[in-house]
Amino acid sequence: MASIILGSAGAAMGGNLAGNTGAAVGKFALSLAGQMIDQRLFTNPRSLSSHGGRLRDLSIQSATHGIMLPIVFGTVRLAGNIIWAQPIRETAHTSSYRTGGKGASVRHTHTDYSYSANFAVSICEGIISEVQRVWANNKLLDLSRYAVRIYNGSEQQLPDPLIESVEGIGKTPAYRGRLI
Repeated sequence: MASIILGSAGAAMGGNLAGNTGAAVGKFALSLAGQMIDQRLFTNPRSLSSHGGRLRDLSIQSATHGIMLPIVFGTVRLAGNIIWAQPIRETAHTSSYRTGGKGASVRHTHTDYSYSANFAVSICEGIISEVQRVWANNKLLDLSRYAVRIYNGSEQQLPDPLIESVEGIGKTPAYRGRLI
């Protein structure tokens, strides 16, 4: 606010003294002074903070009850069906540092956010030998960066331990005969 008022006053005073050039110089000088006043009035001069981007809109693959499972022979690119999921978790990561010195140091704080999700996706019916690639948003994922468990769909497969820890022992299906 002070930068606007002082900038206008500087333009008027400079214009009276030295024409257009004086108006520009006067506006610049007093606008700069006004910005300093605004900073002192509207921020804590000893602490500044900023925040990184946050997840506001999430488009995820939907889950459909009663959907038919494909039977696959050979290698095929398929979209799976989410059969279990936990809520997405947001984790804040805050870092801070100081600048300045001799009684005029300012503490800068910055917060970034990361997100994680646990979910199970059913791909097809029957037994498979491997999952070669996984895509998300039409981009090939590097599976070494994620904790991924793939079940081949055998009749002997056991319930997933993560799902079982959330849902309870004896309350979690093993999804035998399905690749998850």
